[in-house]
Amino acid sequence: MAVSNSNTYGFFISNGDFGLVKSVSDTIEQRVVTLKRKNQETGKTEEVNVPLRFRRIDVGFKDLDGTSHFFNAMIFEDLLYSEHPGLSSDQNKAMYVDFCIRNRYLERGSLAFKEALKSDPYFNALRLKFGYAITCHKAQGSEWNHVFVKCKTHQSQLSADYFRWLYTAITRTADKLYLLDPPDIKTGSTMSRAFNSGIEIIAGNTQTAPTPEINANPTGKESISQFGIPDSAGFLLAILERVKSLIAGHSIEIDDIIHNQYQEAYVFKRENNFARINITYSGKNKVTNVVDAQTTELGSYVAGLLAPLKNNALPVKTAIQLPSFQFEKAFLNDFHQRLSLLAGDHGISIQDVTSQQWSQRYTFVRDSEVAIFDIYYNGKDRFTKPVPVIPACTPGSLVIDVEMLLIEGMSA
Repeated sequence: MAVSNSNTYGFFISNGDFGLVKSVSDTIEQRVVTLKRKNQETGKTEEVNVPLRFRRIDVGFKDLDGTSHFFNAMIFEDLLYSEHPGLSSDQNKAMYVDFCIRNRYLERGSLAFKEALKSDPYFNALRLKFGYAITCHKAQGSEWNHVFVKCKTHQSQLSADYFRWLYTAITRTADKLYLLDPPDIKTGSTMSRAFNSGIEIIAGNTQTAPTPEINANPTGKESISQFGIPDSAGFLLAILERVKSLIAGHSIEIDDIIHNQYQEAYVFKRENNFARINITYSGKNKVTNVVDAQTTELGSYVAGLLAPLKNNALPVKTAIQLPSFQFEKAFLNDFHQRLSLLAGDHGISIQDVTSQQWSQRYTFVRDSEVAIFDIYYNGKDRFTKPVPVIPACTPGSLVIDVEMLLIEGMSA
């Protein structure tokens, strides 16, 4: 797997692209470059010896049109076995010094010097890592028929970050998924409440908790509250309005709504009793299921009231304002229109779109979260893969949510 972009071999090789090695030379070329640097503690200039090891291989990568290109190239041997994702500062400096030593007759900064630097097989040696196993971060945006996931990481298995990581890892699978050391966690064993359900688990039995002293809705304006649903999420607002109409006259209130991926978890309250109903929906704005999540008497009753939601079309009253982006090619405009609709229905705004060579860079925003993706396409006007620009993304679930929308948008 390439871990650095390269334009040296007649076509563009992107960071994260997978290649196939056909043959490997038995010979390793090795040189040692001596660098001089100042010791920050002593103030003295010290010499540091940096070994450079190169190996020649025959390797092939696919271009943006999916055509395979095989060629002979040097690789940086030390990076292949290093635990670090890229070359160190000393190694980068040593590569440049090594080039200068081998081309000492060229005047630095001259056109000949720059041209020689661009074509030098050692300075431009491919930065590769073994591709039989990769990190979850590197896997984002790609998919394979068979995926093996090593579930143990440095993260706590009882954290939200871990489950976001695991979700991303397992959804790289198109056909078969194999889990190594999967988390063995008993449901509810150490789980804290994400919302005030009013239900306590005592020795395996459910009991109704006392009415909380603090009213979750002190203003009494629940009927006009959107429970955090943005104005742009027309479909979710339509679900909310329909739910309100179905429970009207039954002395039932909406206490809270938890917004999940393709699911709205409604918490209902009647007197001292609470119930959670999971309303799942598809990317085509259709409610697919209504489930009583806790199997309570109130939950069963509410689920019956909400049954008309399932498989029925909902009127979307909120107008979705599409950003006024126009592109030279028709397929880019068609894709943007579909993606804008999908994003709007999930409360995600498209803040900016920048056209690049063979990709569109989209900036998505939801509340205080930002996710930036490079969405690649080929010469046949077909989108190939979305790649998140991780350093420019804020922490949170927006990156995963946007990736799901992009995959759905590109499959249309």
